[in-house]
Amino acid sequence: MSKDLGQMLKKFEEVKNLIAKMQDQFKNKKVEVNTGAGLVKVVANGNQEIMEVHIDPELIRLKDKKLLEDLIKSAVNQVRQEAMKVSQELVKKAMGVNAKDFENFLSE
Repeated sequence: MSKDLGQMLKKFEEVKNLIAKMQDQFKNKKVEVNTGAGLVKVVANGNQEIMEVHIDPELIRLKDKKLLEDLIKSAVNQVRQEAMKVSQELVKKAMGVNAKDFENFLSE
């Protein structure tokens, strides 16, 4: 195996490890959104997976199906947007830290 191929494989392994690390960070990052003055709370991770949904018992007692649906929909959409922003920031941070290494890799 040539030296260049060995170096390239090493770089690919580093990128693979960076991606795995970022995926763990996404999974472990929590984002929370409240709607309806706190009547509905939704928690998601950085992968935009919904982890928790909390509905205030007072909202259930109101028996307003349309309001409940609207608040849940709003909370889910907002938490997914926030989770996406968090993920994008983590990627920017990771690329910023490793931008020089990536630039060096491309110039080799």
